[in-house]
Amino acid sequence: RSVRRRAIFVGVSILVPIVANWARAYLIVMLGHLSNNTIAVGVDHLIYGWLFFGVVLMLLFWVGTFWREEPQAPLPAPAAAAGSPAHDIIWALPALAAFGLIVAVWPLATRALVGKGDAGAPVLAAVAAPPAWTVTPGGLTQWSPRFVGASATSHDTYARGPVRVGLYVAYYRNQGEGHKLVSTENVLASSDNDAWKALDATLVEPGLAQAPAEVRETIVKRADGSPIVTWRWYWIDGHTTANDVAAKLSGLRMRIAGRGDDGAIVVVSAQADTVAAARETLASFVGEANPGIERALERTRGGL
Repeated sequence: RSVRRRAIFVGVSILVPIVANWARAYLIVMLGHLSNNTIAVGVDHLIYGWLFFGVVLMLLFWVGTFWREEPQAPLPAPAAAAGSPAHDIIWALPALAAFGLIVAVWPLATRALVGKGDAGAPVLAAVAAPPAWTVTPGGLTQWSPRFVGASATSHDTYARGPVRVGLYVAYYRNQGEGHKLVSTENVLASSDNDAWKALDATLVEPGLAQAPAEVRETIVKRADGSPIVTWRWYWIDGHTTANDVAAKLSGLRMRIAGRGDDGAIVVVSAQADTVAAARETLASFVGEANPGIERALERTRGGL
């Protein structure tokens, strides 16, 4: 009943779920790791999460009992206000109108946010080869990025003499659970892939006139063979970014503006004896090919 006790319980109600979610995430990751990804990777992931949520909620109520105070003696019931039923209905009309307005807002807001969400499946436009480069279907090696639930993908190899570059594009539309452009499930090499391992990613500024201002560089290695150096970035609403948070915000702005949720991830890869040589190859290709990549993505978005 006291303001102090209520404030303490509200503070605990904010802190406990945050700490509990840390524990939940850690336990789910460890279950997947220790079971070789046979537990807590599918629907059981959600089941464990909801069970844990229920346990934490019960614990929170139990902790709240320590701040419980005995109820005060009930106050006498107020005398009934005089007035006809019609008079009472008139006074209730503003509340009913406000309630109806609040209920009606959500379908309208959902429709506005979805925008072009009901658009058909995209047909990924081909990326024209830059001058002096030739294109062949298929990846640079047996390795391929793992981007879940993409609406359309392409993986081609571009060659100029002995130099070869891989170009992977994953295009997303009508995003939702299990098919999101920005997701922790989208990786260059999955954790259970024993043949390929992706090292830590770093942000790189290519410094090229017609290339993205920033890309995320990751080295993909296998037990034998030269490393593969990859540059990747997001393309959303005609703009590029290598930052996950910025990509999420750009997608949100598109949805709010009613322009749909189209977006793509571009991964360019090169293999050489040294990382420095692979970077030079990537810089040369991206500087020449990026205008064609963006034109292809614009055509895909427009359905041309």
